[in-house]
Parts: sequence; structure tokens; C-alpha cells
Amino acid sequence: MKNNELTHYLNSGVKVKYKWVDEINYKLSSLNSLFHCINNPLLNITPLLYPLSCLTETINHEGKYEIPLVELAKIEGTYKGEEYEILRDIIAWKVADGNEWLFRYSSTYNSFFKSLEGCSYTATNQLALFQYLFSRRINVFGIEAIDPRTLDINPYLITNRRLWNG
Repeated sequence: MKNNELTHYLNSGVKVKYKWVDEINYKLSSLNSLFHCINNPLLNITPLLYPLSCLTETINHEGKYEIPLVELAKIEGTYKGEEYEILRDIIAWKVADGNEWLFRYSSTYNSFFKSLEGCSYTATNQLALFQYLFSRRINVFGIEAIDPRTLDINPYLITNRRLWNG
């Protein structure tokens, strides 16, 4: 696991599945509580992160439904709420003057890009865009992780804190 990349998620409340080498059962805990153990070879940590494919899917974050790619385009600033279309992993929309904008995340370059009339530009506010991804616990770095939607109970969707002790 790329622990140095996992530290980007410390402030986002990422949960992890962990086990000591001599234990069979995994336990769930928050990454913040395990920060001192990240580089401990006796502790096998697997974070619960949503896959990058969630960028174009409707997700529930703290009770609000949103499509991350649309929210990212808003943060970038070019998209102002126009009617849009999602084409695979790109959001496309036309502005009042008839020009078509495209916005996407490139995992090859680990960067966000916008395009106008075939000319591609690097988005200028990369930090804010990545902070959004971290806050939504989207696995932008390709870290070995568990998709929390595959668990019997997704700990990120639990709103009653008494049910979750992570």
C-alpha cells in the first residue's frame, strides 16, 4: 500500500479495515486513530475508499446526493449550472455563446483538465479539486482499497453514531 498517499485522506474520516499479523478477524477503525500505525509492518491496513468510477455516479455524502464530476466542474469554476451531459468520464456542456466545454480527471496525469473547442487546459485550482475528492473518499491514487459499497453495512452511510464506534 502507498501509505504516503493514504495520509491525504486523514482529515476525511476514512475508515480502514485492519488486522494484526497474529489475528484472523479484521476490525474497522478510523484512519485518524491509526495514524501512528500506518507504517507498522505488523498492521495490515486496507482503507475503505470509493473507486474512481464514482466520479460519474450519484453518491450520497452526508445525506446529500451529488455527482462528483459535476461538483468538481463547479469548483473549477467554468461550469455555471448549464445543462450537461456525462460522456464516459467527461462532463460536457454548452455555454451561452454556443461554445462547448469539457471537464475531466486524467488518472494518467493525476490532474484535472478542461477543454474548449479542442484546446485542452490544466485546471488552475487543482488543490481544491483534490480536497473535494479526499472529502468524498474517492480513491484517486489507485491505492489498494475496499469499496465500502461491497460491505454488508457501509459505515459512511450510517448517521446514528451510536451504531458505529469507528
